[in-house]
Amino acid sequence: MFTRTHQYKFSVPKELLKYRLVGNHITIHRHDFEVLEDEQLLSIIPVVEEDAKRSTLPITQVELKGDGNKTEMVITSRMKAIEAG
Repeated sequence: MFTRTHQYKFSVPKELLKYRLVGNHITIHRHDFEVLEDEQLLSIIPVVEEDAKRSTLPITQVELKGDGNKTEMVITSRMKAIEAG
């Protein structure tokens, strides 16, 4: 339905990029997100403790594909099932 996908390439090993992201909190436009590892994907989940309006933010999954010192990052954002109607 409402899905967005973006791809990025980095000259950094996959494990180093994952190490820098997992467990961190990220603030974007006053919204707080947490990065969690879920099997082969990373999930960027909005932290909704502070404000109920933030529960409408999408859950984003990050797939990292490593090849030596190069990493391709595929970011996919989808609306939550509860919002799809």
